[in-house]
Amino acid sequence: MALDKLKKGIGKVGGVVAGVGSAAAEKAAKAGGAAAGVIADAGSAVADKAKEGMQIAAEAKLEARKKRLGPVFREDYFADDYDLPYIIVIEDEDQRKGEELCEGAIGWLTVSSDKVEVLHLYREFVDESGLRFHPIPRIGTAYLVDCFDEKRFVATDAFYSEMQKDKMSELQGVAYALGATYCILESLEASFSESRTSLKASVKADAGEEGKGGGEVAGSEVRSQGSSCSMLFEKEYAGSDDPQRPPLRWFKHDREINSLIEMRCGDGANNSVKKTKVVIDSSSSAAMTIKRAAQIDAALKGLKIKGAVSFESQCKSELRQKLVFTVVF
Repeated sequence: MALDKLKKGIGKVGGVVAGVGSAAAEKAAKAGGAAAGVIADAGSAVADKAKEGMQIAAEAKLEARKKRLGPVFREDYFADDYDLPYIIVIEDEDQRKGEELCEGAIGWLTVSSDKVEVLHLYREFVDESGLRFHPIPRIGTAYLVDCFDEKRFVATDAFYSEMQKDKMSELQGVAYALGATYCILESLEASFSESRTSLKASVKADAGEEGKGGGEVAGSEVRSQGSSCSMLFEKEYAGSDDPQRPPLRWFKHDREINSLIEMRCGDGANNSVKKTKVVIDSSSSAAMTIKRAAQIDAALKGLKIKGAVSFESQCKSELRQKLVFTVVF
């Protein structure tokens, strides 16, 4: 009997122990599963972040490449807020052929070190662009915007001569509108020749100042001399006693030309002038400033486009020029 009771007691204890062990094992399994889940979730989050980072890096790389290539598309060009650069180079479309980021572009944009923008326009898009190129659109040629017509671009090699023609045409129109019978336009340009003359001067020692002895000071001076004169045009008209105010662009702010117009068309024009000669300072009708001319030269040099004469030298030559306009009524 006692033995049977002992066996039963041992059996109960074993059952309790087994139950406790089973519960502990179940809890451990659950805890392990939860930990594994947390680790799995953390790994997934890290993978997502890594994937997102790689995507951002790829997009940044693509954007940097696109910025370097600078493609210009139709929707960019025809946008209301598109600011057309004042230098255009006509290019062959084959230069960017096969470049995926430039597919469908009408050209590309470059920016010089002086922040001068240049539009490289495909020849195939010229007719659609709404722009006029003087004398003709030619691949590999650089063009500069006309001073008074933003839709007209003039080849850089012909720019200054073309602007000079425009000025002459305007002055002929002034003479005609004011009823002149004769007019002549001459150009005076100062020519500079350097002549260096050595200068020597004796310097005496200052009394009472130690360490300052006498000696000689050498130097040189540069002198300019001479001028050239050329006739730009000479015209004869039938003449008119009904003067009209001419439209002005180049000489709109020139005091001499405006004074001439007032003498013929103003309220006190009863004592009409019969002959006059006005001297026009070219600075009032300059095509550009020296600073802008230098920027254009730098931009063209960066594109390996070299003209016969630099814009800066042509600009300086223009500023040295005076126009002598003689009109007979």
